[in-house]
Amino acid sequence: MRTWGLLVKQNELEVYRIHKGDYDRTTGKYIEGKVERLKVRGSYPQRVKQNMLIQLPEALKSRETIRVFSHDPLRMAKEGSDGYESDVIIYDEMEWEIVRCYPRLTGHLDHYDVIAARKTLAPDKRIQEVRRLYLEQNK
Repeated sequence: MRTWGLLVKQNELEVYRIHKGDYDRTTGKYIEGKVERLKVRGSYPQRVKQNMLIQLPEALKSRETIRVFSHDPLRMAKEGSDGYESDVIIYDEMEWEIVRCYPRLTGHLDHYDVIAARKTLAPDKRIQEVRRLYLEQNK
């Protein structure tokens, strides 16, 4: 365990990564991308400070946000043909998408400062299904 884990109370965060779907080359049908649950340890989510909210794009400033410190980097959305969706944290039974992930690599207390915004759309069915299966397996 890294030194940071000894200094900061940490929990296992419920984080999901959505892998990009693709078209079948023979049939031309779209194949849905898979969703996986990541094992990420980090601090309990907390409020984002005002000075960090100012740095976010205008569309995100009006949404609820949380801040998490994690051992592992989390993915932000990437646009384009080689892009992908952002990772999703489940906290307080709501879905929060990663909007910023700042590396804080100091050497002895390496971690990532993550800002997540509450998703405005209905819960993602793909994530809900993987979550249900995970909870059934770990009863």
